[in-house]
Amino acid sequence: MTLSNHSDTVARFWHKYRFSLAESGVKPAALQWYARHAAAYVKAADGQRFATHSAATVEPCLGELD
Repeated sequence: MTLSNHSDTVARFWHKYRFSLAESGVKPAALQWYARHAAAYVKAADGQRFATHSAATVEPCLGELD
């Protein structure tokens, strides 16, 4: 995958993520908060594909949000 294709894929992911949040009833003012924490989770995943994540993978990160 070229850098340009990767950038497009990443941009599409975040667009779809924000759209999904809005469709789920998240207020526009809170979208940035969700995106910031999701980006931190992505960074912490260190390249691990999301399809391989489980509740046990996600729960420790959610605990840090309290």
